[in-house]
Amino acid sequence: MMRLNERHSLYVTQSAFRFTKKRVGFRSETAQFQPEIVRWFEKMRDIDDQYQDARDDRMALTSEIDYREGTLSDVIRQMAREARAMVGGKTSDPRFTKLFTVTPTELCRNVTGKDEMRIISNIVHRLENESEYASLKPHAQAIHGELDILSDLHQKRRAAWQAEERLLADRAQIVKDAQTYYNELYAKILNIWPNNLKIVESIFYSLKRPKNNQKKDEAEEER
Repeated sequence: MMRLNERHSLYVTQSAFRFTKKRVGFRSETAQFQPEIVRWFEKMRDIDDQYQDARDDRMALTSEIDYREGTLSDVIRQMAREARAMVGGKTSDPRFTKLFTVTPTELCRNVTGKDEMRIISNIVHRLENESEYASLKPHAQAIHGELDILSDLHQKRRAAWQAEERLLADRAQIVKDAQTYYNELYAKILNIWPNNLKIVESIFYSLKRPKNNQKKDEAEEER
């Protein structure tokens, strides 16, 4: 028997448990082990489902963040167009440069970056507090709205990351414990047939399954 170890993935380990669950059911002497094998298999399945669900949550939040960053960029671009019109297209006008220390295109390239957020904060402050930007002031509320949404999404994604990492660690531990049980099961079954190593070996999953066994299976399926 080839022992399961840390090199073997969850899916290889599950395959071993599925196979051995079927094999112990073939004989009354080993049927007693089937419930515990099933219990470990279900523990691995359940923790993997939880991990995959947490991973999907994090990925879905990332997708929503990407979308909302695009929405924030659209709001800023629209405001920039109106600001440009306000100064007659002269982007060297101090009224424009006080808002945009970099071009709107550069600002929107990484709109939630650390430096970019400082620029956006400056824009919002000026729109809200300086009279020369009265016509642009409604955009401040729209930017605030998008920033609030993004802040909430980032908080949720941080929590999702933490849940994903925790479940990944839990899954690794459960798989390790399941592998220990599986490896120890060999000795228990060997005690039943100490003089019949062949039948004992046949109960355990072969990690290097001979090709001729696969051909036999295929031939059986064709019958």
